[in-house]
Amino acid sequence: MKRLCLILCSTIILSVMPIQAQSTNTAPAIGIGAYGNVGWGSLGWTAVPGLSFVVGSFPIGFSIGFQNGYAEYALSADWLAFKFPFVKKDALSVSGYLGPGLYGALAIDPSGMNYGVGIRAVAGCQAVFEKTWQVFASIVPAFGIISSNTSSGTPPALNANADVEIGVRYLINAR
Repeated sequence: MKRLCLILCSTIILSVMPIQAQSTNTAPAIGIGAYGNVGWGSLGWTAVPGLSFVVGSFPIGFSIGFQNGYAEYALSADWLAFKFPFVKKDALSVSGYLGPGLYGALAIDPSGMNYGVGIRAVAGCQAVFEKTWQVFASIVPAFGIISSNTSSGTPPALNANADVEIGVRYLINAR
């Protein structure tokens, strides 16, 4: 049993090492900005603005939307596990990326509150100009669970949605 655990751990470590080598960050480690999120899901079409933060290869988004009589607050965190450089010039760096993520949301309407949690996948492209401005666009499918409505007692439900996120960040500690 110990031998099996050792082999399994060694295999995982060796398989993750190439991922780490590919995930070198082409942008500075810390940034702040804004983004827009347009998508389709269980609530129909949504379009919400948000704040975007990035620390290394971990972008974090916080959005607030008001639509169809409800308010929605959402938080997402992703890991850009794979980056694919397309262009690398003096003042311009363009790369694609793929990675997993998590999200949480709270929706409040006159009939009560719902909350949702789930997983998401992010695939996109980013361009960094003059090592200080980052423009990004992502396609983000997500799957999760929406809670029961606190007032009406509706049962929890599965949720699937697909979003497009487009934004810009100012990179604070440009190299």
